Amino acid sequence: MHNALKSSLLVLPLLISSLAHAATDPAYEKVLTTDAPNAKDHPLTGRYQGSSILLQTRKAYDEFSFPAGPATEPDYSSNKKFSKGKRPKVR
Repeated sequence: MHNALKSSLLVLPLLISSLAHAATDPAYEKVLTTDAPNAKDHPLTGRYQGSSILLQTRKAYDEFSFPAGPATEPDYSSNKKFSKGKRPKVR
């Protein structure tokens, strides 16, 4: 599941630049103005007028950990690891 998110984040800039280019081509107009199959807005949020849902992922639950110690790598890569992590308590 983590790898899928990482892959999505890597593909996102390419998708955005492709969409910017495709927006100038009338052949892509229908694709860019139609919602993805089974895509829905969240009941508590809306959407900008004229926007469409091109991709959507839904999860019932996801797990995460907060950094609680120093980083083990000096750079800001997406693979940064920390010496300690702390998971929030779920009630």
